[in-house]
Amino acid sequence: MIPWIFADLDTIIDCYSDMKQGDAMRDPNRITKTLQEIQKVWEQFPDLRLGQLLLNATDDVILYYLEDNELVQNVQTFYEKIKP
Repeated sequence: MIPWIFADLDTIIDCYSDMKQGDAMRDPNRITKTLQEIQKVWEQFPDLRLGQLLLNATDDVILYYLEDNELVQNVQTFYEKIKP
């Protein structure tokens, strides 16, 4: 476990508990698209665990702060570099 990720957990919980219905939020439709794009690459490397794939694809980027579209781009770039 990386302690700095959880250092602000109270702040994160406060943020979400303060959100009211109707507040701006990310499009929930992005979830399926994001997972499908990751799945396409992951199926090419079934021996990798998901965490391994994501960490290999993102190098030194902190996943916590990475937007979903950036994550997908990193995974696709990783695949292009090492595709079979």
